[in-house]
Amino acid sequence: MKLKEPFVIILVGPTLSGKSTWIRNNYPNVNVISRDEIVMEVAGTRDYNKAFEIVDHKLVDKVLADRLIEANNTQTSSIIDMTNMTVKRRLQTLRYFDDSFEKVAVVFPILSDEEYQSRNISRNAKENKWIPPSVIKSMIDSYQEPTSDEGFQKIILL
Repeated sequence: MKLKEPFVIILVGPTLSGKSTWIRNNYPNVNVISRDEIVMEVAGTRDYNKAFEIVDHKLVDKVLADRLIEANNTQTSSIIDMTNMTVKRRLQTLRYFDDSFEKVAVVFPILSDEEYQSRNISRNAKENKWIPPSVIKSMIDSYQEPTSDEGFQKIILL
C-alpha cells in the first residue's frame, strides 16, 4: 500500500482478528502505538492478564495520549493497534493527528466463534492473554463501519 508520509493507520477489528500479525507481516518498521503494550509496560509485567488487573488504567490512557501527541508533533508515521470498533473511539484517536497525516483505516473481517476460540486458546498459551468470549461478542456487537466522514482518506477492507 503506497501511503503519503506521514501517515496514521487505524486498525479496526476485534481482539484476535489478526491486527498485530498484519503489522508484523506488512509494516515491521513503523511506529506502533498499542494500548495493550502500554498496559504491560506501565504494570511492569509481560503477563497481560495480571497487568490488566493491577494497572492504573487512567495512567495507561495518559501514556497513550502522550504517545499520540508525540507521533503528531514529530510527524512520525504510526499504526494504532487497538480495536477501534466505534466511530467515537476512532474520532478520539484521529483528533491527535493534524492534516499533514494521511489517515487510513484498515478493517479486519469478523471471524467465526470457533476461530476466535481457537485463537484465544493459542494466544493464552503463548502470551498469557485471555479475552472472555463475552468481551469478544460485545466488541463485535459494538462495531460501526468506518467512513470517510470520520476523516479517513482511505478505508481498506481485508
